[in-house]
Amino acid sequence: MSVPLEKQMWGDMFGMCAGRFGIPWMMDSIPPQS
Repeated sequence: MSVPLEKQMWGDMFGMCAGRFGIPWMMDSIPPQS
């Protein structure tokens, strides 16, 4: 994992990694709005 999945300063959970074939992946999870 190049960037561990963790809460960022803008409030989202964000992380980056590379898959088995070297393809980069980014994940961004937005918290629910009430």
